[in-house]
Amino acid sequence: MTASTARVLIITDEPIGPFTSEASMRAWEFARILAREFPTTLAAPGYAPPDAPGFACVGLPPAGESIAALIDLIAAHEIIIARTLPLAEIPAEMVATKYLIIDLAHVWVIEGLQAHQGAEGIDEGWLARDLTAMSDLLAAGDFFICVGEAQRAFWLGALAQAGRLTETVYGRADDGRALIDVVPFGVPPMPPQKRAKVLKGVVPGIEANDFVALWNAEPRPWLDPFALIHAVARLRDVDYPIRAYFLNDHPDNAVVRRRSDELNLTGTHVFFHEGRLGRGEQIEFLLEADAVISLHLRTLEARFAFRAPALDALWAGIVPVVSDGDATAELLRGYDAGRVVPPGDDAALALTLANLIDNPYERRLLAGRGHTIGQSFAWETVTAPLLAFCHQPVKGTRVPGFVTADLRERVNELERTLYATSTYAERLERELAERGGPNLAAPADRGMGARLRRAMGGIRQAPSRTPTGDEPPNNSPDEPTP
Repeated sequence: MTASTARVLIITDEPIGPFTSEASMRAWEFARILAREFPTTLAAPGYAPPDAPGFACVGLPPAGESIAALIDLIAAHEIIIARTLPLAEIPAEMVATKYLIIDLAHVWVIEGLQAHQGAEGIDEGWLARDLTAMSDLLAAGDFFICVGEAQRAFWLGALAQAGRLTETVYGRADDGRALIDVVPFGVPPMPPQKRAKVLKGVVPGIEANDFVALWNAEPRPWLDPFALIHAVARLRDVDYPIRAYFLNDHPDNAVVRRRSDELNLTGTHVFFHEGRLGRGEQIEFLLEADAVISLHLRTLEARFAFRAPALDALWAGIVPVVSDGDATAELLRGYDAGRVVPPGDDAALALTLANLIDNPYERRLLAGRGHTIGQSFAWETVTAPLLAFCHQPVKGTRVPGFVTADLRERVNELERTLYATSTYAERLERELAERGGPNLAAPADRGMGARLRRAMGGIRQAPSRTPTGDEPPNNSPDEPTP
């Protein structure tokens, strides 16, 4: 295979469509850039847009039926880019012949820890399964990408522990970028163009001269929209022309709306958009905002985060106001291209917004500097490490004899064998019953296929046994281990 003949498959687990998530938008932009130099396919669950610019877009069937289609797609391509894969169900010999790029844009284990804080009815096995999935991906990938240097440090530690930071890798690049490099979220190369008025003088209660603070993020357990609500209340009480607009209509916004109602802000100073908006519609609202607000709680998640709404603000020439403690805050502070406030400090946020309202000239300076920074995040620029690897792909290596990595590989191979065997056994049991023979699978959990699947759960648990012989918790997502 040469670089010019390599076929690239990008797999996203998020749907592609008018209401695109950050993950699927990232996959779409990867496909758009790579398609200029490689035959490229983007695979996503469900609907496949017919108008993909220069690449093929394939819709995958529902989860229970998608494995065969996914395996066929992987077989037809040489370079695979994904943020997650069902590795236990993909033949090991097939994975071994491909170049696998893993997109580690989210430290999802830490995000999961934050999301599960205080939640009820949680499956206690979620963390073990997430850690196992993470270990599998780190063991299988040939090259890894993430969105920032803090993330890269985190993942370098994990990759070293997995036996992937080898002498061979270090010899290719002593900064470790032959193993993992930074590909942040990006923006289109051209600035957005205003096509219609949607906010000021259009939404009842928002006048042409009001200062609009836009919240353009879906609800997440680590974000802090309440600080914006309380800051607006402070400014309302001293007659500042502040208006906060929450753009994403989501059921989880109900608790935020309730707090706004309690402070008598809804409909006069705080507004919640009704209905979902496509990307193009969101941009119209963005271009009428005076500031874009991105606030988070003081948690570990923030240390590794990169806030896409703030990047959109830079691209559009709008002032971003963010919480301190993440890569976005470091970027804005370093270039004086926005404003940074302490997490959870609504008084500091109110003072910052008041200063922006009182100083339109300062706003213009910040917006201008921000727009210049935003241009450096064009997708065509930030994807350079991804393109470089695709042009000269190299199979990954691992530390010879490293027990954890070798054991994980053997367990994965055994799981693949058990999965294939259980599927075959279940099919034979069904065919025998359909032809009038005995129903070997009755009751439902007694068939050979079901027993093999329970054995798979036991294998997943086995590595977690302690040296003292203590029994591990049951981490099987389906059934207890027999």
